[in-house]
Amino acid sequence: MSIEIRRAQSAEDIDQCFALRVEVFVGEQGFPQDTELDQHDPGADHFMAVDLTTGRVIGTARLLKEAESIGRIGRLAISQDMREQGYGRDLMWYVMGWGFRKYSELHVNAQLGVIPFYQKLGFETTGQIFIEEGMPHQLMVQYR
Repeated sequence: MSIEIRRAQSAEDIDQCFALRVEVFVGEQGFPQDTELDQHDPGADHFMAVDLTTGRVIGTARLLKEAESIGRIGRLAISQDMREQGYGRDLMWYVMGWGFRKYSELHVNAQLGVIPFYQKLGFETTGQIFIEEGMPHQLMVQYR
Protein backbone atom coordinates (compact mmCIF):
# COMPACT_ATOMS: atom_id res chain seq x y z
CA MET A 1 0.00 0.00 0.00
CA SER A 2 1.19 3.48 -0.78
CA ILE A 3 0.52 6.30 1.66
CA GLU A 4 0.99 10.04 1.62
CA ILE A 5 1.77 11.91 4.82
CA ARG A 6 0.94 15.60 4.81
CA ARG A 7 -0.35 18.52 6.81
CA ALA A 8 -4.14 18.78 6.77
CA GLN A 9 -5.06 21.71 4.54
CA SER A 10 -8.83 21.90 4.27
CA ALA A 11 -11.79 21.68 6.61
CA GLU A 12 -12.56 18.28 5.05
CA ASP A 13 -9.01 17.07 5.85
CA ILE A 14 -9.36 18.19 9.46
CA ASP A 15 -12.81 16.59 9.76
CA GLN A 16 -11.30 13.28 8.57
CA CYS A 17 -8.54 13.60 11.17
CA PHE A 18 -11.13 14.27 13.87
CA ALA A 19 -13.22 11.28 12.76
CA LEU A 20 -10.21 8.97 13.11
CA ARG A 21 -9.39 10.38 16.54
CA VAL A 22 -12.96 9.76 17.71
CA GLU A 23 -12.83 6.22 16.30
CA VAL A 24 -9.59 5.42 18.15
CA PHE A 25 -9.77 7.41 21.38
CA VAL A 26 -13.52 7.35 22.02
CA GLY A 27 -14.58 4.14 20.27
CA GLU A 28 -11.60 1.93 21.15
CA GLN A 29 -10.12 3.46 24.29
CA GLY A 30 -13.28 4.79 25.90
CA PHE A 31 -12.28 8.43 26.34
CA PRO A 32 -15.22 10.84 26.62
CA GLN A 33 -16.19 12.31 23.24
CA ASP A 34 -16.69 15.78 24.73
CA THR A 35 -13.00 15.98 25.69
CA GLU A 36 -11.45 14.42 22.58
CA LEU A 37 -11.98 17.45 20.37
CA ASP A 38 -10.77 20.31 22.51
CA GLN A 39 -9.86 23.98 22.71
CA HIS A 40 -6.35 23.26 21.36
CA ASP A 41 -7.55 21.98 17.98
CA PRO A 42 -8.23 25.35 16.29
CA GLY A 43 -4.65 26.58 16.84
CA ALA A 44 -2.93 23.27 16.09
CA ASP A 45 -1.28 21.95 12.95
CA HIS A 46 -2.99 18.67 12.04
CA PHE A 47 -1.29 15.93 10.04
CA MET A 48 -2.63 12.94 8.20
CA ALA A 49 -1.49 9.69 6.63
CA VAL A 50 -3.67 8.85 3.63
CA ASP A 51 -3.96 5.55 1.77
CA LEU A 52 -3.49 6.72 -1.82
CA THR A 53 -5.47 3.79 -3.23
CA THR A 54 -8.66 4.44 -1.26
CA GLY A 55 -8.24 8.03 -0.06
CA ARG A 56 -8.86 6.82 3.50
CA VAL A 57 -7.14 8.62 6.37
CA ILE A 58 -5.32 5.88 8.29
CA GLY A 59 -3.32 8.07 10.68
CA THR A 60 -3.38 11.49 12.28
CA ALA A 61 -1.50 13.62 14.81
CA ARG A 62 -1.44 17.24 15.87
CA LEU A 63 1.28 19.72 16.80
CA LEU A 64 0.65 22.54 19.30
CA LYS A 65 2.73 25.46 20.45
CA GLU A 66 3.30 24.86 24.15
CA ALA A 67 5.80 27.69 24.72
CA GLU A 68 7.99 29.90 22.54
CA SER A 69 10.52 27.13 21.84
CA ILE A 70 8.43 24.07 22.77
CA GLY A 71 5.98 22.14 20.61
CA ARG A 72 3.69 19.35 21.81
CA ILE A 73 2.78 16.42 19.60
CA GLY A 74 -0.42 14.70 20.55
CA ARG A 75 -3.49 12.83 19.48
CA LEU A 76 -1.45 10.35 17.43
CA ALA A 77 -3.96 7.82 16.14
CA ILE A 78 -3.59 5.01 13.63
CA SER A 79 -6.55 2.96 12.34
CA GLN A 80 -6.71 -0.34 14.17
CA ASP A 81 -6.26 -2.41 10.99
CA MET A 82 -3.18 -0.39 9.98
CA ARG A 83 -1.13 -0.68 13.16
CA GLU A 84 2.21 -2.50 13.46
CA GLN A 85 3.10 -1.64 9.84
CA GLY A 86 5.29 1.40 10.47
CA TYR A 87 2.73 4.07 9.61
CA GLY A 88 2.74 5.55 13.12
CA ARG A 89 6.53 5.80 13.00
CA ASP A 90 6.47 7.41 9.56
CA LEU A 91 3.78 9.88 10.60
CA MET A 92 5.72 10.80 13.74
CA TRP A 93 8.96 11.35 11.78
CA TYR A 94 7.05 13.71 9.51
CA VAL A 95 5.45 15.64 12.40
CA MET A 96 8.77 15.79 14.26
CA GLY A 97 10.48 17.21 11.16
CA TRP A 98 7.80 19.86 10.91
CA GLY A 99 8.01 20.53 14.65
CA PHE A 100 11.78 20.93 14.76
CA ARG A 101 11.57 23.60 12.06
CA LYS A 102 9.51 25.66 14.54
CA TYR A 103 10.69 24.54 17.98
CA SER A 104 13.90 23.41 19.67
CA GLU A 105 12.10 20.98 21.97
CA LEU A 106 9.19 18.59 21.40
CA HIS A 107 6.99 17.07 24.12
CA VAL A 108 4.63 14.10 24.10
CA ASN A 109 2.32 12.99 26.91
CA ALA A 110 2.65 9.25 26.33
CA GLN A 111 0.31 6.57 27.56
CA LEU A 112 2.53 4.15 29.49
CA GLY A 113 2.01 1.31 27.02
CA VAL A 114 3.46 3.28 24.11
CA ILE A 115 6.55 4.69 25.83
CA PRO A 116 8.81 2.18 23.98
CA PHE A 117 7.41 3.42 20.65
CA TYR A 118 8.36 7.02 21.47
CA GLN A 119 11.74 5.96 22.87
CA LYS A 120 12.59 4.39 19.49
CA LEU A 121 11.94 7.83 17.99
CA GLY A 122 14.41 9.46 20.38
CA PHE A 123 12.07 10.74 23.10
CA GLU A 124 13.11 10.39 26.74
CA THR A 125 10.82 10.08 29.74
CA THR A 126 10.95 12.81 32.35
CA GLY A 127 9.03 13.61 35.52
CA GLN A 128 6.42 11.61 37.34
CA ILE A 129 3.63 9.48 35.94
CA PHE A 130 0.36 11.42 35.90
CA ILE A 131 -3.26 10.74 35.06
CA GLU A 132 -4.72 12.31 31.93
CA GLU A 133 -8.25 11.45 30.85
CA GLY A 134 -8.28 8.73 33.52
CA MET A 135 -5.23 6.93 32.11
CA PRO A 136 -1.59 6.97 33.32
CA HIS A 137 0.79 9.00 31.14
CA GLN A 138 4.35 10.23 31.31
CA LEU A 139 5.93 13.30 29.75
CA MET A 140 8.52 12.54 27.09
CA VAL A 141 10.92 15.08 25.62
CA GLN A 142 13.20 15.33 22.61
CA TYR A 143 15.60 18.18 21.83
CA ARG A 144 16.74 19.37 18.41
